Amino acid sequence: MRVKASRKAGGNDDRTKSFVAGAVAGTFSKTVTAPLSRLTIMRQVAAAEPGMRQVSMYAEFLGTVKTKGVRHLFRGNTAAVCHKVPFSGVYHGTYSVLKGWTGQETFWFRLGNGSVAGAAACIAAYPLDLARSLIASGKSETPSLVKTLWAEGKRGGGRTLYRGLWPTLLQVTPNLGVNYAVYDTCSQFFASDKKPTIGSTLSSAASAGIASSLATHPLDVIRRVIQTDGAAGTSSRFNGSFSAAWSTIVASNSPRALWRGLTPELLKVVPSVCLTFSMFEFMKSTVL
Repeated sequence: MRVKASRKAGGNDDRTKSFVAGAVAGTFSKTVTAPLSRLTIMRQVAAAEPGMRQVSMYAEFLGTVKTKGVRHLFRGNTAAVCHKVPFSGVYHGTYSVLKGWTGQETFWFRLGNGSVAGAAACIAAYPLDLARSLIASGKSETPSLVKTLWAEGKRGGGRTLYRGLWPTLLQVTPNLGVNYAVYDTCSQFFASDKKPTIGSTLSSAASAGIASSLATHPLDVIRRVIQTDGAAGTSSRFNGSFSAAWSTIVASNSPRALWRGLTPELLKVVPSVCLTFSMFEFMKSTVL
């Protein structure tokens, strides 16, 4: 009995360490890559503006620094970090449960499990994702997470905090489904019968991130546009309609606008994966 209790306590302690290490690693990675995340959202939201200016990512980066300062590149990072913790917890927890239920290791089961887990996590943490979009895009009247949520809720009630949920689910569900399916498949391919190495783990994670971003980026542009539509008391142009946002972007600019923001999004994938993994291992082995 004492041995079982000791093992149980040891298992709980290890899970606690993993949770804390994961939270710190995620926060560190999000903060370091925050400027690229902000550039992605800014460029995505601009896709719906008539006569969109063709400004390079580099020029937009320099323009933001010169006019508003380096600190402005981190606007929305607090909301991103606060969103990451509950989202990741629900996502990984749900995926583990579904994986246990299905007991299947095929690509399509991974895709399905990842998609369902992604939808559950998206719904659970959605108000924080909405606030992040508003703050990072500059559509919020304040950079404060709490004040942004309060203002949106006060303006239209709790329902306003879920503005753009359906378009977001259309993007997040396949995105995370592809992410998990590609990651698990690549892990098996790189590792084969051998023990997974750091290189194989990083390669799998980077491949999964790039594949999921490429597969769903136009959907991500649409959901960011709808999330920020009608913000700060402005009149809504799309009323939450996916098709209206899509047709407006294409008609106002061109189909290329649906891929706006892809470059900074892809640029942050590899460093984000490496930073998360490195900090996670450092926290578990050295600090905790």
